[in-house]
Order: sequence, then C-alpha cells, then structure tokens
Amino acid sequence: MKNVLIPTNLSESSTYAVDLAVKLADDLDTSFKLLHVIPAPSGVVLNNDGSVKDDKDLDLTSFQDKSLSIKNELENEFKGYRNLQVKVIIGEINTVILSELKSQEYDFMVLGMTGELASDFWSNSHVEYLSKYADLPILTLKCDRSNLNMDKIAFVSDFLHDDHINLNVLRAISKKFNSELTLLKIITEDQQRTDKSIEEMADRFAKTNMLENFKIELHKASNIEDGIVTYCNENHIDLIAIGTHQRDGFSTLFRKSVSQNIVRDLYHPIITFPIG
Repeated sequence: MKNVLIPTNLSESSTYAVDLAVKLADDLDTSFKLLHVIPAPSGVVLNNDGSVKDDKDLDLTSFQDKSLSIKNELENEFKGYRNLQVKVIIGEINTVILSELKSQEYDFMVLGMTGELASDFWSNSHVEYLSKYADLPILTLKCDRSNLNMDKIAFVSDFLHDDHINLNVLRAISKKFNSELTLLKIITEDQQRTDKSIEEMADRFAKTNMLENFKIELHKASNIEDGIVTYCNENHIDLIAIGTHQRDGFSTLFRKSVSQNIVRDLYHPIITFPIG
C-alpha cells in the first residue's frame, strides 16, 4: 500500500481514523494525506474539482484565514506522524474528495464517524455517496481502534458468484497481522441453496481472489443483520469486510442488513470493497 486518503471533519473520530490508518500501513512505506474541506459559501462558482473558483469580486479572506488556521492546527497535531501531508480546501465536500481520489492512485480511504452521523450513517451520509462513486476500498470506524490487533477478519457475502475483486488491501492487512480470515455467509430460513453449494462457491471465490489462511463459516440466524451482529461479537471479529455494488451504493445485503442497527450494535471497523 502506497497512498491512503483520510478525509477529516476535525472530530475525535477523525483522529481515530488517522491512528488506525497508520497502524495498518505505516511500516509499508505508505504516504498518508489528511484532507479537510471547508464548505464553500452559497452562491460561489466552483471549479470542476469542487474547489472555489477565483473571483476578484468575491471576498474569501475569512475562509482563507480559516483554511490556513486549520492546516496549521492539523500539522501541529500530527507533526510526529511519518509521511503525513495535510491539505485544506474550500469547496463542496463530496466533489473535492472524489477529485482528490482521481488526482493520484490511492489504495484506500479511511473515514471516522461520530455523533448524529452514526445514527443514519448507512442510509444518508457522505460515506454512502462516496461508496457509490469512489472506486477504492473505504474503511470506516466510530471509536478508537488504535490498539486493535487484526487477528480475526470476517468477509461477509452471499457468495453467489466467484467474482474477482480488488482485495489488495485486505490481503495486505491479513498478511501484516497474520489474520485468520473467515468467509461468512448468514443462513436464513428462506435460504434455498445447499450448504455444500455455498461452501464450494465461497472456496472458489477465495481461490479467484488469492485469499490465504481462510475458513468458511455458515451461520444460521433469523435475519442477516442479527446474524452478523451475533457472529462477530461471539467470535471476537476485529474487522468486517464486505463488497458494495457501486451502481447502487451499498449492495442489497449491505443496504438491507448492515444498517443503523449494525452501526449501533457493532463497534468494529468496517471496510467496503467496490464490485463492478
């Protein structure tokens, strides 16, 4: 992993995001960019990258002063971190972040979530928007996980296909921490596939994506949401991984199941991988 983007809203959870990103990738000679976007004033013209367009008739002195102040504050806060760059832009948040992702090749993005954002995180947030349009893994967390060892990772899927997904980040994390990877399928009452067929497809998925040190688990539950919560808590899972279909944002599994209750009940970091 070479480049990691960490958008920050200056919250405590954003600091947690920096700490976790560094923990995951610091010894891999990775560069980190901390990006803060100051919302542009209404009525201004924006560039294609979401930043405010220069206008001699527009006085942005107060915004520019704020930008410089925040940049200095962040640089001082994280001055002890190796290979970390701070960038502050005045503009439209989502557009600026997506433009930054296009400006260089990032391996993944880390986002902290907090406060009211956590309560409606999956259905109405920047994270869902970015998952729909950002073609890279997104790691989210809501509390301090800097001391977490990634001993156990669960990749949750229905395993209907043996799709090839860019799981470079998952493989790198798993290799670094020598993690035990579980390919997890939640079995509900309306399941029509046999256990054997699911296990065979999960095994093919693992081989297609060059996954190692994995096991396949089928966990029965009344619904997918409860199954994920129960399994991950009972088995002390450290990181939850899941694929997202970009045209729809979160996949059907994610949209219906890993919703507000998951965010409320699970404090695990969750990493999503774009599919198609």
